[in-house]
Amino acid sequence: MFIIKVILISLYIILLFIPGYTIARNSDVLQGIFSLNDPTVVYFFLRLAALYGITLLFIQLILGAFMQPLTKVFPGLLRWHMVEGIISYGIILSHPMLYTIYTSKTIGIFNPLLTLWPNFSVQNEFYISFGRVALYLLTIGILAGLFRRSSFLSRHWRKFHILNYIVFVLVLWHSWNIGSDTHATPFVFLYPIFIVGFLTAFFYRRIYRLLKR
Repeated sequence: MFIIKVILISLYIILLFIPGYTIARNSDVLQGIFSLNDPTVVYFFLRLAALYGITLLFIQLILGAFMQPLTKVFPGLLRWHMVEGIISYGIILSHPMLYTIYTSKTIGIFNPLLTLWPNFSVQNEFYISFGRVALYLLTIGILAGLFRRSSFLSRHWRKFHILNYIVFVLVLWHSWNIGSDTHATPFVFLYPIFIVGFLTAFFYRRIYRLLKR
């Protein structure tokens, strides 16, 4: 059991290390002074939030799918899953907010609706809009979890977890077609892990456990 704990914790640390290392390796902004008045610095945090958003979303997906067996190794995992979920949502939400600030400083237009409202008419906006839709669905899933003790959601809130799988697919498609750091090493090597992990979690949670019942 101890060896399993060490392996899982090590994998967790490596996953959290890779996004920051990828950004630092492909950016010189750390040589300057951090200021949100500098578009370069805003863009740095924008990229950082993007990579950590994807990674934390993947971790949350895996934890949610394999919660039952993992709690045998880490008894307090459910509480951490909830805490990390809130942190993850905050990081993911900061991504479009930083994008709004960045566009206002680069093109001089500050309109949050332009960064939050889906637009499928232009190819670049088409891929960006996948991320916007994913944010809406993720928000619904988060709210369902927070208000799961209500009379209606107490019986149905777990059904909203299916949104997490849809969100992850949209985020993967969005990040791969829009992001530049997603194609940089070592982060690019995580995509096969993301895909295999997603398919495994989906099969286990939605098919294997259903057949087992």
